[in-house]
Amino acid sequence: VYATYNKDFGNHHFKVMAGFNQESSYQETLDTYSYNQAVLDVPAMSSGTGTIKATDSYSEYAIRGGFFRVNYNYLDKYLLEVNGRYDGSSKFQPENRWAFFWGVSAGWRLSEEALIKNLNIFDDLKLRVSYGTVGNQGGIDRYDGIQLYNFNQNKGALIGGEKISYIDTNGKLLSMDREWETIQNYNVGLDFGLFGNRLKGTAELFWKGCENMLIDVSYPATLGDKAPTANVGSFKANGFEGNLNWSDKIGKVGYSIGGTFTYTTNKLTDNGGSATITDGVRSDREGYPLNSVFGLKY
Repeated sequence: VYATYNKDFGNHHFKVMAGFNQESSYQETLDTYSYNQAVLDVPAMSSGTGTIKATDSYSEYAIRGGFFRVNYNYLDKYLLEVNGRYDGSSKFQPENRWAFFWGVSAGWRLSEEALIKNLNIFDDLKLRVSYGTVGNQGGIDRYDGIQLYNFNQNKGALIGGEKISYIDTNGKLLSMDREWETIQNYNVGLDFGLFGNRLKGTAELFWKGCENMLIDVSYPATLGDKAPTANVGSFKANGFEGNLNWSDKIGKVGYSIGGTFTYTTNKLTDNGGSATITDGVRSDREGYPLNSVFGLKY
């Protein structure tokens, strides 16, 4: 749900947008199994001559947030935008559940300046810069902040002629202090149009970094259970990208030809001090790019 408001004061144009969003998921399942059916053509729970087994599961998740954006435009030449959002996720503990993310961007339409107009080269030329933070909660299970247990019936040691039942953890240790991963983004871009705007393009430089990246913490196998994901990582990334597009007509037939290019590099600069190396696709090895492949060399 959102609403917008527009107001002009002479050559000063304002636009304000504010809203609220919520996502929720609820799932409850019950599975039953009846083995060794007496009549395969007419299966039924009561027709099984073997074991009858039932399993159930429950899962619930929600995210809620408010957001806003304020745009300012002066003479369609100087542009400014400020935005922000306040989000909460049920994946985190109440004390770390909410976080504020914001951004600001500015644009200068150089093609509206007399000096650029007198060149008679550019139909459009705009310089823009931006900074913003975004949140991430990917890779976290819904109940990692609660210690869950499994009840194993008749699967334990053989005592007195019968296997005992026992309670064990779900294989993971809980985490009480995790918080939203905050990624900082910087961007500088240039948009241009030439030849009656038939040729359009953009060129951009970008940097991003994170000082509280959520990564899997590695511990010796003697720990027994899987260590929780924690905000112990740092990474940085940078690169450039651009696109070029030509649009025109031959008679009544329109056509467009374009292309894009991108170069980017990233590196995990801190993994919380873990020195354990395991094979596979990894994003937790300090000094290496995310999603690097590790394995034996023959």
